Amino acid sequence: MKVKRLLMLVGIWCMALMLTIPLVTSCAAPEAKVETLKVAHVGALSGECADWGIPIEQGLYMWRDDVNAKGGITVGGKTYMIEAISYDDKADTSVMLDLLSKLVYDEGVKYILPLFIGSNAYASFPIIDEENILTLTAAYGFDDVLSADHPMFFRNFTNPHERNPALLKWMSENWPDVKTILNVVSDDEAGVSIDAIATELGPSYGFEVLPTEYIEWGIVDVTPVMSRVVAQNPDVIHFGNIDLTTMPLMIKAARDLGYTGRTITDCGSHIDETFVPAAGGAENVEGHVCPQFAAHGEGAKFVPLEFQDFVERYVEEYGYFNDWGADNYMTLQILEQAIIRADSIDTVKVAAELVGGKDFEILIGKTYFGGEAHYGRAGQLMNPLPIAQYKNGHLETITVMELEDLP
Repeated sequence: MKVKRLLMLVGIWCMALMLTIPLVTSCAAPEAKVETLKVAHVGALSGECADWGIPIEQGLYMWRDDVNAKGGITVGGKTYMIEAISYDDKADTSVMLDLLSKLVYDEGVKYILPLFIGSNAYASFPIIDEENILTLTAAYGFDDVLSADHPMFFRNFTNPHERNPALLKWMSENWPDVKTILNVVSDDEAGVSIDAIATELGPSYGFEVLPTEYIEWGIVDVTPVMSRVVAQNPDVIHFGNIDLTTMPLMIKAARDLGYTGRTITDCGSHIDETFVPAAGGAENVEGHVCPQFAAHGEGAKFVPLEFQDFVERYVEEYGYFNDWGADNYMTLQILEQAIIRADSIDTVKVAAELVGGKDFEILIGKTYFGGEAHYGRAGQLMNPLPIAQYKNGHLETITVMELEDLP
Protein backbone atom coordinates (compact mmCIF):
# COMPACT_ATOMS: atom_id res chain seq x y z
CA MET A 1 0.00 0.00 0.00
CA LYS A 2 2.79 2.36 0.84
CA VAL A 3 4.41 1.64 -2.56
CA LYS A 4 1.13 2.21 -4.42
CA ARG A 5 0.55 5.43 -2.53
CA LEU A 6 4.07 6.60 -3.34
CA LEU A 7 3.64 5.81 -7.04
CA MET A 8 0.31 7.64 -7.06
CA LEU A 9 1.89 10.75 -5.52
CA VAL A 10 4.76 10.63 -8.04
CA GLY A 11 2.26 10.32 -10.88
CA ILE A 12 0.24 13.29 -9.63
CA TRP A 13 3.42 15.35 -9.28
CA CYS A 14 4.54 14.50 -12.84
CA MET A 15 1.13 15.45 -14.26
CA ALA A 16 1.20 18.73 -12.38
CA LEU A 17 4.71 19.42 -13.70
CA MET A 18 3.63 18.73 -17.26
CA LEU A 19 0.68 21.09 -16.91
CA THR A 20 2.88 23.89 -15.65
CA ILE A 21 5.47 23.64 -18.43
CA PRO A 22 3.22 25.12 -21.17
CA LEU A 23 2.22 27.90 -18.81
CA VAL A 24 5.86 28.82 -18.16
CA THR A 25 6.72 28.61 -21.85
CA SER A 26 3.81 30.85 -22.83
CA CYS A 27 5.07 33.60 -20.53
CA ALA A 28 8.48 33.79 -22.21
CA ALA A 29 9.01 36.72 -24.59
CA PRO A 30 8.96 35.59 -28.22
CA GLU A 31 12.22 35.95 -30.09
CA ALA A 32 12.32 38.74 -32.66
CA LYS A 33 12.04 37.49 -36.21
CA VAL A 34 15.27 38.03 -38.13
CA GLU A 35 14.93 39.66 -41.55
CA THR A 36 17.11 41.59 -43.98
CA LEU A 37 17.28 45.35 -44.53
CA LYS A 38 18.92 46.28 -47.83
CA VAL A 39 20.93 49.50 -47.97
CA ALA A 40 22.50 50.33 -51.31
CA HIS A 41 25.22 52.55 -52.71
CA VAL A 42 25.11 53.62 -56.34
CA GLY A 43 27.96 55.88 -57.35
CA ALA A 44 31.28 56.20 -59.12
CA LEU A 45 33.63 53.34 -58.30
CA SER A 46 35.68 54.08 -61.41
CA GLY A 47 36.55 57.19 -63.35
CA GLU A 48 37.21 60.74 -62.20
CA CYS A 49 34.73 60.67 -59.30
CA ALA A 50 35.93 57.35 -57.86
CA ASP A 51 37.94 59.19 -55.18
CA TRP A 52 34.55 60.00 -53.64
CA GLY A 53 32.52 56.94 -54.62
CA ILE A 54 34.88 54.26 -53.33
CA PRO A 55 35.04 55.67 -49.77
CA ILE A 56 31.22 55.87 -49.68
CA GLU A 57 31.12 52.16 -50.42
CA GLN A 58 33.75 51.50 -47.75
CA GLY A 59 31.83 53.50 -45.14
CA LEU A 60 28.70 51.50 -45.99
CA TYR A 61 30.52 48.21 -45.56
CA MET A 62 32.01 49.23 -42.20
CA TRP A 63 28.61 50.34 -40.90
CA ARG A 64 27.01 47.09 -42.09
CA ASP A 65 29.67 45.06 -40.31
CA ASP A 66 29.31 47.06 -37.09
CA VAL A 67 25.50 46.82 -37.04
CA ASN A 68 25.47 43.10 -37.82
CA ALA A 69 28.19 42.40 -35.26
CA LYS A 70 25.94 43.76 -32.50
CA GLY A 71 22.97 41.71 -33.67
CA GLY A 72 21.30 44.00 -36.19
CA ILE A 73 18.58 46.62 -35.71
CA THR A 74 15.47 45.58 -33.76
CA VAL A 75 12.28 47.55 -34.48
CA GLY A 76 8.61 46.67 -34.66
CA GLY A 77 9.20 43.27 -33.09
CA LYS A 78 11.66 42.24 -35.81
CA THR A 79 15.44 42.19 -36.03
CA TYR A 80 16.99 43.31 -39.28
CA MET A 81 20.47 42.34 -40.41
CA ILE A 82 21.99 44.70 -42.95
CA GLU A 83 22.66 43.66 -46.54
CA ALA A 84 24.89 46.18 -48.30
CA ILE A 85 24.68 46.49 -52.09
CA SER A 86 27.05 48.62 -54.16
CA TYR A 87 27.03 49.41 -57.89
CA ASP A 88 29.33 51.51 -60.08
CA ASP A 89 27.49 54.12 -62.16
CA LYS A 90 30.74 55.71 -63.41
CA ALA A 91 29.09 59.10 -62.68
CA ASP A 92 27.06 58.52 -65.85
CA THR A 93 23.40 59.51 -65.64
CA SER A 94 22.04 56.80 -67.93
CA VAL A 95 24.01 54.10 -66.12
CA MET A 96 22.83 55.47 -62.77
CA LEU A 97 19.18 55.35 -63.83
CA ASP A 98 19.49 51.75 -65.00
CA LEU A 99 21.10 50.75 -61.70
CA LEU A 100 18.61 52.74 -59.65
CA SER A 101 15.72 51.02 -61.42
CA LYS A 102 17.30 47.64 -60.77
CA LEU A 103 17.78 48.40 -57.08
CA VAL A 104 14.26 49.73 -56.54
CA TYR A 105 12.12 47.57 -58.81
CA ASP A 106 14.07 44.29 -58.93
CA GLU A 107 15.83 44.18 -55.57
CA GLY A 108 13.32 46.02 -53.40
CA VAL A 109 15.80 48.53 -51.96
CA LYS A 110 14.22 51.41 -50.03
CA TYR A 111 17.38 53.05 -48.64
CA ILE A 112 20.07 54.44 -50.94
CA LEU A 113 23.37 56.14 -50.09
CA PRO A 114 24.58 57.56 -53.40
CA LEU A 115 27.30 59.75 -54.75
CA PHE A 116 24.68 61.65 -56.72
CA ILE A 117 26.26 64.56 -58.50
CA GLY A 118 23.56 67.17 -58.89
CA SER A 119 22.45 66.33 -62.42
CA ASN A 120 22.14 62.65 -61.46
CA ALA A 121 20.11 63.59 -58.40
CA TYR A 122 17.70 65.57 -60.56
CA ALA A 123 17.38 62.67 -63.00
CA SER A 124 16.48 60.32 -60.13
CA PHE A 125 13.52 62.42 -58.91
CA PRO A 126 10.74 60.41 -60.59
CA ILE A 127 11.86 57.09 -59.09
CA ILE A 128 12.82 58.40 -55.65
CA ASP A 129 9.70 60.52 -55.22
CA GLU A 130 7.23 57.97 -56.57
CA GLU A 131 8.58 55.01 -54.58
CA ASN A 132 9.47 56.87 -51.34
CA ILE A 133 13.11 55.81 -51.45
CA LEU A 134 14.98 57.42 -48.56
CA THR A 135 18.03 58.92 -50.24
CA LEU A 136 21.13 60.32 -48.54
CA THR A 137 23.04 62.23 -51.19
CA ALA A 138 25.78 64.81 -51.71
CA ALA A 139 24.34 66.76 -54.70
CA TYR A 140 26.76 69.55 -53.79
CA GLY A 141 25.40 72.96 -54.77
CA PHE A 142 22.13 71.65 -56.24
CA ASP A 143 19.64 73.17 -53.80
CA ASP A 144 16.42 71.97 -55.47
CA VAL A 145 17.22 68.49 -54.15
CA LEU A 146 16.07 69.70 -50.73
CA SER A 147 12.88 71.42 -51.79
CA ALA A 148 9.57 70.42 -50.23
CA ASP A 149 8.73 68.64 -53.50
CA HIS A 150 11.33 65.96 -52.74
CA PRO A 151 10.81 64.97 -49.09
CA MET A 152 12.82 61.73 -49.29
CA PHE A 153 16.12 63.43 -50.18
CA PHE A 154 18.55 64.34 -47.41
CA ARG A 155 21.94 65.93 -48.07
CA ASN A 156 24.63 64.22 -46.00
CA PHE A 157 27.41 66.60 -46.98
CA THR A 158 27.83 70.23 -45.98
CA ASN A 159 26.60 72.43 -48.83
CA PRO A 160 28.18 75.66 -50.17
CA HIS A 161 25.41 77.71 -48.53
CA GLU A 162 26.69 76.65 -45.09
CA ARG A 163 30.32 75.76 -45.79
CA ASN A 164 31.53 78.72 -47.84
CA PRO A 165 30.42 81.46 -45.41
CA ALA A 166 32.26 79.54 -42.67
CA LEU A 167 35.42 79.40 -44.81
CA LEU A 168 35.17 83.10 -45.64
CA LYS A 169 34.77 83.91 -41.97
CA TRP A 170 37.79 81.77 -41.08
CA MET A 171 39.94 83.43 -43.74
CA SER A 172 38.98 86.93 -42.58
CA GLU A 173 39.93 86.07 -39.01
CA ASN A 174 43.17 84.21 -39.77
CA TRP A 175 44.57 85.68 -43.01
CA PRO A 176 44.47 89.49 -42.50
CA ASP A 177 46.84 89.99 -45.44
CA VAL A 178 44.38 88.46 -47.92
CA LYS A 179 42.57 90.99 -50.11
CA THR A 180 41.67 89.08 -53.30
CA ILE A 181 40.15 85.63 -53.92
CA LEU A 182 39.74 83.72 -57.16
CA ASN A 183 37.39 80.74 -57.41
CA VAL A 184 38.13 77.72 -59.57
CA VAL A 185 34.91 75.70 -59.86
CA SER A 186 33.05 73.28 -62.12
CA ASP A 187 31.04 74.65 -65.01
CA ASP A 188 27.72 73.39 -63.67
CA GLU A 189 25.12 74.42 -61.12
CA ALA A 190 27.34 73.47 -58.19
CA GLY A 191 30.12 75.74 -59.44
CA VAL A 192 27.66 78.56 -60.05
CA SER A 193 26.37 78.17 -56.49
CA ILE A 194 29.86 78.32 -54.99
CA ASP A 195 30.80 81.36 -57.04
CA ALA A 196 27.54 83.16 -56.22
CA ILE A 197 28.12 82.80 -52.49
CA ALA A 198 31.70 84.08 -52.71
CA THR A 199 30.66 86.96 -54.96
CA GLU A 200 27.82 87.96 -52.65
CA LEU A 201 29.52 87.51 -49.28
CA GLY A 202 33.19 88.06 -50.08
CA PRO A 203 33.05 91.87 -49.90
CA SER A 204 31.29 91.75 -46.52
CA TYR A 205 34.36 89.93 -45.18
CA GLY A 206 36.71 92.43 -46.81
CA PHE A 207 37.61 90.41 -49.92
CA GLU A 208 37.59 91.36 -53.58
CA VAL A 209 36.39 88.39 -55.63
CA LEU A 210 38.23 88.16 -58.96
CA PRO A 211 36.62 86.72 -62.13
CA THR A 212 35.89 83.02 -61.64
CA GLU A 213 37.55 80.24 -63.64
CA TYR A 214 35.05 77.55 -64.66
CA ILE A 215 36.37 74.15 -65.71
CA GLU A 216 34.90 71.03 -67.28
CA TRP A 217 34.82 67.74 -65.38
CA GLY A 218 37.62 65.45 -66.52
CA ILE A 219 39.97 68.23 -67.60
CA VAL A 220 43.41 66.81 -68.44
CA ASP A 221 45.65 69.76 -69.31
CA VAL A 222 45.37 72.16 -66.38
CA THR A 223 48.21 74.49 -67.39
CA PRO A 224 46.12 76.87 -69.56
CA VAL A 225 43.55 77.22 -66.78
CA MET A 226 46.14 77.91 -64.11
CA SER A 227 48.00 80.32 -66.41
CA ARG A 228 44.85 82.47 -66.55
CA VAL A 229 44.39 82.13 -62.77
CA VAL A 230 47.97 83.06 -61.88
CA ALA A 231 47.89 86.00 -64.33
CA GLN A 232 45.22 87.61 -62.12
CA ASN A 233 47.60 87.40 -59.12
CA PRO A 234 45.04 86.46 -56.44
CA ASP A 235 46.03 86.34 -52.78
CA VAL A 236 44.02 83.11 -52.45
CA ILE A 237 43.08 80.50 -55.03
CA HIS A 238 39.91 78.84 -53.81
CA PHE A 239 39.38 75.43 -55.38
CA GLY A 240 35.66 74.73 -55.09
CA ASN A 241 34.23 71.35 -55.97
CA ILE A 242 37.35 70.19 -57.82
CA ASP A 243 38.02 66.46 -57.71
CA LEU A 244 41.06 65.29 -55.75
CA THR A 245 42.84 63.96 -58.81
CA THR A 246 42.74 67.31 -60.61
CA MET A 247 43.23 69.67 -57.66
CA PRO A 248 46.83 68.73 -56.77
CA LEU A 249 47.79 68.99 -60.46
CA MET A 250 46.36 72.52 -60.45
CA ILE A 251 48.36 73.42 -57.36
CA LYS A 252 51.52 72.07 -58.95
CA ALA A 253 50.86 73.97 -62.16
CA ALA A 254 50.27 77.20 -60.21
CA ARG A 255 53.53 76.80 -58.31
CA ASP A 256 55.42 75.96 -61.50
CA LEU A 257 54.04 79.18 -62.96
CA GLY A 258 55.44 81.15 -60.01
CA TYR A 259 52.35 81.48 -57.82
CA THR A 260 53.33 82.07 -54.17
CA GLY A 261 49.94 82.88 -52.67
CA ARG A 262 47.59 80.77 -50.55
CA THR A 263 45.29 77.90 -51.55
CA ILE A 264 42.10 76.66 -49.95
CA THR A 265 39.35 74.23 -50.94
CA ASP A 266 35.77 73.21 -50.08
CA CYS A 267 36.68 69.54 -50.36
CA GLY A 268 38.08 67.23 -47.72
CA SER A 269 39.23 63.63 -48.27
CA HIS A 270 42.85 64.60 -48.86
CA ILE A 271 45.21 61.64 -48.50
CA ASP A 272 48.72 62.88 -47.73
CA GLU A 273 50.45 59.95 -49.43
CA THR A 274 48.83 60.70 -52.80
CA PHE A 275 47.86 64.37 -52.68
CA VAL A 276 51.27 65.74 -51.69
CA PRO A 277 53.34 63.99 -54.40
CA ALA A 278 50.74 64.83 -57.07
CA ALA A 279 51.00 68.51 -56.08
CA GLY A 280 54.77 68.42 -56.50
CA GLY A 281 55.82 67.87 -52.90
CA ALA A 282 55.33 69.22 -49.39
CA GLU A 283 56.61 72.71 -50.23
CA ASN A 284 53.87 73.24 -52.82
CA VAL A 285 51.04 72.39 -50.40
CA GLU A 286 52.45 74.08 -47.29
CA GLY A 287 49.60 76.04 -45.71
CA HIS A 288 46.93 74.58 -48.03
CA VAL A 289 43.60 74.51 -46.15
CA CYS A 290 40.70 72.07 -46.41
CA PRO A 291 37.76 71.02 -44.20
CA GLN A 292 38.94 67.73 -42.72
CA PHE A 293 39.45 65.97 -39.39
CA ALA A 294 43.13 65.04 -39.31
CA ALA A 295 44.69 63.92 -36.02
CA HIS A 296 48.32 64.31 -37.07
CA GLY A 297 50.48 66.21 -34.57
CA GLU A 298 48.67 68.99 -32.73
CA GLY A 299 45.55 68.18 -34.72
CA ALA A 300 44.79 65.27 -32.39
CA LYS A 301 43.35 67.59 -29.74
CA PHE A 302 40.56 68.63 -32.13
CA VAL A 303 39.61 65.11 -33.19
CA PRO A 304 37.31 63.06 -30.90
CA LEU A 305 38.77 59.76 -29.73
CA GLU A 306 35.85 57.82 -31.21
CA PHE A 307 36.69 59.30 -34.61
CA GLN A 308 40.39 58.48 -34.16
CA ASP A 309 39.50 54.87 -33.32
CA PHE A 310 37.39 54.71 -36.47
CA VAL A 311 40.31 56.01 -38.55
CA GLU A 312 42.54 53.27 -37.16
CA ARG A 313 39.98 50.61 -38.06
CA TYR A 314 39.53 52.12 -41.52
CA VAL A 315 43.27 52.08 -42.20
CA GLU A 316 43.54 48.51 -40.92
CA GLU A 317 40.71 47.48 -43.26
CA TYR A 318 41.63 49.41 -46.41
CA GLY A 319 45.25 50.49 -46.03
CA TYR A 320 44.50 54.23 -46.03
CA PHE A 321 41.94 56.70 -44.67
CA ASN A 322 39.51 58.86 -46.61
CA ASP A 323 37.14 61.12 -44.69
CA TRP A 324 34.36 60.59 -47.22
CA GLY A 325 34.19 57.10 -45.81
CA ALA A 326 33.80 58.54 -42.33
CA ASP A 327 31.23 61.12 -43.49
CA ASN A 328 29.02 58.42 -44.94
CA TYR A 329 29.54 56.02 -42.02
CA MET A 330 28.32 58.81 -39.74
CA THR A 331 25.33 59.40 -42.01
CA LEU A 332 24.41 55.76 -41.59
CA GLN A 333 24.78 56.11 -37.82
CA ILE A 334 22.10 58.81 -38.06
CA LEU A 335 19.91 56.60 -40.24
CA GLU A 336 20.20 53.75 -37.73
CA GLN A 337 19.12 56.01 -34.88
CA ALA A 338 16.20 57.38 -36.92
CA ILE A 339 14.99 53.85 -37.70
CA ILE A 340 15.12 52.98 -34.01
CA ARG A 341 13.27 56.16 -33.04
CA ALA A 342 10.60 55.44 -35.64
CA ASP A 343 10.40 51.82 -34.46
CA SER A 344 9.94 50.98 -38.10
CA ILE A 345 11.77 50.57 -41.41
CA ASP A 346 8.99 52.45 -43.22
CA THR A 347 10.89 55.18 -45.06
CA VAL A 348 8.22 57.84 -44.58
CA LYS A 349 8.24 57.31 -40.82
CA VAL A 350 12.04 57.27 -40.72
CA ALA A 351 12.25 60.46 -42.80
CA ALA A 352 9.96 62.15 -40.27
CA GLU A 353 12.48 61.30 -37.55
CA LEU A 354 15.36 62.85 -39.51
CA VAL A 355 13.83 66.33 -39.61
CA GLY A 356 12.93 68.72 -36.84
CA GLY A 357 16.33 69.57 -35.37
CA LYS A 358 16.70 66.30 -33.46
CA ASP A 359 20.20 65.63 -32.13
CA PHE A 360 21.95 62.51 -33.37
CA GLU A 361 25.13 61.06 -31.86
CA ILE A 362 27.89 60.36 -34.38
CA LEU A 363 31.66 59.83 -34.32
CA ILE A 364 32.35 63.55 -33.96
CA GLY A 365 29.61 64.39 -31.43
CA LYS A 366 26.10 65.70 -31.97
CA THR A 367 24.53 66.72 -35.27
CA TYR A 368 21.14 67.39 -36.87
CA PHE A 369 19.38 68.11 -40.15
CA GLY A 370 18.55 71.78 -40.61
CA GLY A 371 18.14 74.30 -43.42
CA GLU A 372 14.36 74.65 -43.44
CA ALA A 373 14.45 78.44 -43.75
CA HIS A 374 16.71 78.30 -46.81
CA TYR A 375 15.76 75.09 -48.61
CA GLY A 376 12.12 74.69 -47.63
CA ARG A 377 12.58 71.75 -45.29
CA ALA A 378 15.15 70.45 -42.81
CA GLY A 379 17.10 68.14 -45.09
CA GLN A 380 20.62 69.60 -44.81
CA LEU A 381 23.10 67.89 -42.48
CA MET A 382 24.73 70.40 -40.12
CA ASN A 383 27.90 68.63 -38.98
CA PRO A 384 30.62 70.66 -37.25
CA LEU A 385 33.15 71.88 -39.85
CA PRO A 386 36.83 71.06 -39.22
CA ILE A 387 39.57 73.25 -40.67
CA ALA A 388 42.83 71.47 -41.47
CA GLN A 389 46.08 72.84 -42.84
CA TYR A 390 49.16 71.24 -44.39
CA LYS A 391 52.29 71.43 -42.28
CA ASN A 392 55.46 69.73 -43.52
CA GLY A 393 53.51 67.47 -45.84
CA HIS A 394 50.83 66.37 -43.35
CA LEU A 395 47.34 67.67 -42.71
CA GLU A 396 46.58 68.80 -39.17
CA THR A 397 43.18 69.97 -37.94
CA ILE A 398 43.62 73.44 -36.45
CA THR A 399 40.07 74.27 -35.37
CA VAL A 400 36.44 73.12 -35.60
CA MET A 401 33.64 75.54 -36.51
CA GLU A 402 29.93 75.25 -35.78
CA LEU A 403 27.94 75.94 -38.92
CA GLU A 404 25.24 78.59 -38.93
CA ASP A 405 21.76 77.52 -40.06
CA LEU A 406 21.40 80.44 -42.45
CA PRO A 407 18.13 81.68 -44.05
